[in-house]
Amino acid sequence: MYKIKTMCKTIFSRINRGRLLVTRVITNAFYGSNSIRKGRSDHMMIMNKIALAIAIIGTLNWGLVGLFSFDLVAWISGGPETVLARIIYVAVALAGIWCVSLLFRDDDVAVEHGV
Repeated sequence: MYKIKTMCKTIFSRINRGRLLVTRVITNAFYGSNSIRKGRSDHMMIMNKIALAIAIIGTLNWGLVGLFSFDLVAWISGGPETVLARIIYVAVALAGIWCVSLLFRDDDVAVEHGV
């Protein structure tokens, strides 16, 4: 009976450590550091800037579509139905979703501007 209790205790402790590890990995991926108070890592700031640049490119493309009925992405990639055009459209959509998340992060402004 003691062996079963010890074995169960070991299994549950490993499961708990795994759960904590997964939580830490997800937190690090989302916040970019082990502690939110320490601020974002350089990788997250770079990711924010890349996502913002891609979203701006997508916005300019939509501006061209709206003003002149000219789709620059489709023109560059050989048409709106090509694989390259679809990849670009998906990248712009993902960047836009990432930028929406920037609206709800209070610590970005303070860390990136050194406040």
